[in-house]
Amino acid sequence: MAVRLTAPRPLRAAVVAGVLLLAACSTTTAPPSAGGTPAGPATTSGAAPGRPVALGEPVSLGGDGALTLTVREVSVLDSCPGRAVPTQTPELGYFVVLEVTAVAGAHEPVPLPPGAFQLTDAGGTPQQVSTTEASWSCFEDADLVPPFVPPGDPVRGKLVLDSAAPHGLIRHGQGDDVLVWEY
Repeated sequence: MAVRLTAPRPLRAAVVAGVLLLAACSTTTAPPSAGGTPAGPATTSGAAPGRPVALGEPVSLGGDGALTLTVREVSVLDSCPGRAVPTQTPELGYFVVLEVTAVAGAHEPVPLPPGAFQLTDAGGTPQQVSTTEASWSCFEDADLVPPFVPPGDPVRGKLVLDSAAPHGLIRHGQGDDVLVWEY
């Protein structure tokens, strides 16, 4: 016995459009990493290429010298000193810690949040999330780069990201202005 549901034509069109929109926006979750935590939504294409930057090389961000950033060192850690606990462990597998110096050339503070950086694995597949509660809980404030770089005076500190892969690329920027460091 077949059941036929009928609805007014505009309603059917709206339902079909909604289903198609949801299907286009959905993602699938990548398989769990060795630690059992999903690495984030899977992607089918690699990240666009960017300009490789050497450690210690100063680069300008934001146009007109708004911010000069130098990544001096990159470390991959399986734990870090935590704020609320003695030792913090990563949610995705590894902490990627950037030691940076930043100078704002603008007349007002310039934002430099860890969330502006994206990680990819060694094959170039972007990781959906690069900051987690665990990465925000690493190190004391005095050890970290402030979220806003004040104009004029250089600041130095750490930016902490959470990675599913022990090696890959750190990316900053969009479009043709992507800067890339290896880790």
